[in-house]
Amino acid sequence: MKNKKSFLIAFALVGLSLLPMTVQAQLPGFMDDVDDETPAAPIDGFISLAILMGGIIGYRKLKDDKTQH
Repeated sequence: MKNKKSFLIAFALVGLSLLPMTVQAQLPGFMDDVDDETPAAPIDGFISLAILMGGIIGYRKLKDDKTQH
């Protein structure tokens, strides 16, 4: 009984996952009051500093891991 129930649940999940589904996050197009010409949040100079700091931290962690083994 348990095997049959598990099989039916698995079969239903596989069957439902194979059905084509169309999902849209919002209606197509923009409202009239939306300014889509200017970027919402410009990327400033701190992103390069964050990438540099992330690289330094990652390098130190890799270096520490190799010395411990």
